[in-house]
Amino acid sequence: GRGAMTFVRGDALIAGDHTIVCDFDAIGSNKWRMSMTIDGVRVGDGVDVPMLYGISPFEGISIGRDPRSPVWWERHLVHGASRWPGPQGPVTITPGPSAPDMGADIVETLRQIGAGYE
Repeated sequence: GRGAMTFVRGDALIAGDHTIVCDFDAIGSNKWRMSMTIDGVRVGDGVDVPMLYGISPFEGISIGRDPRSPVWWERHLVHGASRWPGPQGPVTITPGPSAPDMGADIVETLRQIGAGYE
């Protein structure tokens, strides 16, 4: 079955441009510590969530639309794979350090798994 969804809640955003930063710090034991800031203000408490590196070769990164593997299944059932209607971006993804207990060859291992599905 599907795992539990983790929500970070804050005040509603006013119309206009905002800077949203989501940090996923690899803390070990196949977990990330997730935190989020909006316009430099931290929203919610840091929460530990399971790493999803095993899906890397299959899904990739989607911005504004996630048609192949919906993040929020219940919302997908209602709205389908509809595209975000507003402006978006730019989006910057900056990889951080690996978890302290992660093997040095994880990226190569994921590449090999993905190549098996091509």
